[in-house]
Amino acid sequence: MSAVVARIIVNKTDDLDGTSSDDVSTVSFGVDGVHYEIDLSTAHQEQLRAALAPFLPAARRVEWGAGGSYSTHDELMYRIRSWAQEQGVVLCGRGRVPNAVIEAFKAAHESCPDDITQRCDGLLEPPPKPE
Repeated sequence: MSAVVARIIVNKTDDLDGTSSDDVSTVSFGVDGVHYEIDLSTAHQEQLRAALAPFLPAARRVEWGAGGSYSTHDELMYRIRSWAQEQGVVLCGRGRVPNAVIEAFKAAHESCPDDITQRCDGLLEPPPKPE
């Protein structure tokens, strides 16, 4: 019986110019309450940091991560929409998110150490009043 050997090749590609290189890594940043990630070469990382450098001394630092808290309504809504898309749920890019989607997101994140379940409660639309 012969052993099967699998070989995985990782190709790191700069999202800005499409070049492949071993010096490409992921950079995270946020603007207008939205968290972004981009894969950049060292040279492009330096360009991004240089462009942001004049603004950083006046900015307030906010910690955020996979299990971090959500500082703004827009950031939480972005996170819910992204999660829904990963689950195969089609939503408009703007407007109200259905309560069922918010409830499902809340249930999927109950074990998170932050206040996400409480924050989700504030997004739910009240049920219609019976006539």
